[in-house]
Formats: sequence, C-alpha cells, structure tokens
Amino acid sequence: MTTRDDGFDARQAARDELAPDGRTLALMLENIVAEAAQQIRYIRGKLKAKADTPKGLSGRTLSRVAQGRGHGTTGRRERR
Repeated sequence: MTTRDDGFDARQAARDELAPDGRTLALMLENIVAEAAQQIRYIRGKLKAKADTPKGLSGRTLSRVAQGRGHGTTGRRERR
C-alpha cells in the first residue's frame, strides 16, 4: 500500500523489518557482539575485584559464574 503523498510503502517497510538486508543484519550482529563483550568485561571486572579481596574467590562464586548467575546475587540460595 503506497500513500500518494510520500511514496511510503508499509508492506515493504514490514518486509525490511522482518528480513533485514545484509548491511542491517551486520549492524544488528555487531551490536549483539558489542553488548556481549561489554557484559564480559563487566563480569571480569567484578570477578577481579572479588579475587583481590582478602577472602578471594570461592568455588561457589566460580560455579555461579559458570552457570551464568554470577551477577546480581544477594548471597541467598536461589529457588528453582
């Protein structure tokens, strides 16, 4: 459906959003990778700070990180 005023085609816009072209897809993937790298840097920094404390890292901390639950914990056991 094209409007007479500006030539905007809503169907084409919807197709573009559902199936992005190569450049758009590359930008989307670049953003995903950049965000993942930022999260890794954040977690690495938190682990380094914790490792530098007198208490250091425990096996529990390391296993929680390996399970993807290494940040935002309250120290209480999580329910499953």
